[in-house]
Amino acid sequence: MLTFLGLIAPIFFIVVGLEYLIGKMMGKEIYHFSDAITNMTAGMAERLFDFFYAIIMLFVFKWVFDNFAITELPRTPLMWFLCMLLYDFLYYWYHRTGHEANFLWAVHIVHHQSENYNLTVGSRQSGFQAIARTLFLSVLPIVGFVPEFAWTVFIVGGTHQFFLHTQLIGKLGFLEYIFVTPSSHRVHHGRNDQYLDKNYGGIFIWWDMIFGTYQKEEDTVRYGITTGLPSNNIYWAYFHYWEDLFKQAKSIKGIKNKFKLFIMRPGWTPSGMQPPAEDKNNTLDRPLYDPKAPLSLAIYVLIQVFLGMSLLSAMLIKKGKVTDGYESLMSFYTEFMPLEEVLTYTVLVTMATLTVPVLIEKKRWAYQVEHVRLALTAIGVPFILMGLEVGDPIGSLFAGVFLAFSVWLYRMRHNFTGKGKDSRSNSRLETVRSFLFK
Repeated sequence: MLTFLGLIAPIFFIVVGLEYLIGKMMGKEIYHFSDAITNMTAGMAERLFDFFYAIIMLFVFKWVFDNFAITELPRTPLMWFLCMLLYDFLYYWYHRTGHEANFLWAVHIVHHQSENYNLTVGSRQSGFQAIARTLFLSVLPIVGFVPEFAWTVFIVGGTHQFFLHTQLIGKLGFLEYIFVTPSSHRVHHGRNDQYLDKNYGGIFIWWDMIFGTYQKEEDTVRYGITTGLPSNNIYWAYFHYWEDLFKQAKSIKGIKNKFKLFIMRPGWTPSGMQPPAEDKNNTLDRPLYDPKAPLSLAIYVLIQVFLGMSLLSAMLIKKGKVTDGYESLMSFYTEFMPLEEVLTYTVLVTMATLTVPVLIEKKRWAYQVEHVRLALTAIGVPFILMGLEVGDPIGSLFAGVFLAFSVWLYRMRHNFTGKGKDSRSNSRLETVRSFLFK
């Protein structure tokens, strides 16, 4: 399974490139560089999280099946289809709850922040969603579906949902009343009043029709969250709503009401307390947050995203056998990569997701940390991950390439003025928070 996910990176670049070119030929501007890079790096962070969590999820499903399964259903095509139906029903409620409970919306909001709509949005996910999803989908092994069935259904559902994120496919006739289509999912990503909290289905649209959350695509869809998110920092994207919740909880009286805030739907306030001011930023014609990078910096950023994805792919492919089947789970503990390799992959990929998209915003801290990342990569890739000896010509070549990137970045130093939100922080705490999250 991890081997398959490792091969997704080159396939992803191909399909995104095709969508971009076809959109250009059709005269549609569906990509903005800054947004697409942020989406792709968010996807890298989510895949890195899943590298570790996939093992836990498989273990949980096997443990639940072995200890709590009501029965063991036969492994037939009909049972697989029924498994997919139950999966999609559970997914509908997991997804709907993710919009209607504040603590789950704080996790799911990452997927809705992009104000564009294209295939890169399909990769913009929070790794923490997998934890909530596991809780809902654990019903499958309890009912009696073997873990292998559940896992293959996840792959089918995830692949289907990824390709929903496109503007190039219009309405699909009678299929609109059976399946979730790009048209119905565009509605789900809309911030237009009539589109908010609609079309939660993953594969089949009839759950929305049954439970009253269906909406056709009518007016032009405006994408994104109502408040907007003027930042390319994916870790701020992960945590900004949590900060809002804790600030609001601080202003609410009573432990019970503070707790209720996290489980009630967005916008809830206790009785007698004035609700939050109406969001004045949700005008349908608000300007798109789209910081521009000079051509040389844009090329640099695109190369670093490609190299970061390649590094992540190598990590996934190298230990693909770990999840070839749930029987091999124990091999995870005995045949895993050496700790120094795991840490090297994790640090290098995480640092890339932190700095690379923020370089487009010309933040000086990102420029400074990026030099550190390049230096660590120059050492880590050839001499830890590839296991080459110091002085090996190939290792020296790899190290030289990343040092050359550092020189290239240095030649663009005039772009990073340090002006902006980060440089206006007066307190030490605010400085640290801005560095990490804005």
